[in-house]
Amino acid sequence: TNLEYLSMREQIKSQIELIKQTKELTALLGYGGVIHHFKNYLLRGEPEYVELFNNSIQQVETKLLQLRQHSLTAEQQSAINLLYP
Repeated sequence: TNLEYLSMREQIKSQIELIKQTKELTALLGYGGVIHHFKNYLLRGEPEYVELFNNSIQQVETKLLQLRQHSLTAEQQSAINLLYP
């Protein structure tokens, strides 16, 4: 029926948004983000990399809060809680 179709459509849209935000989180954590800035600080010892690292961590925390707005499985919620209790 039409209601079932609309419900499935909303579920799919939600999953697409969840995947998009998860990809953004991966980019924030990876090379070019948290890991990159931390590595640069360790190698160079320049204070600007601490600031970049802290900014990246703040962006990760924001993204995790955004992810919590979705209807998540218990496993997904548990994974987020490991990163940001």
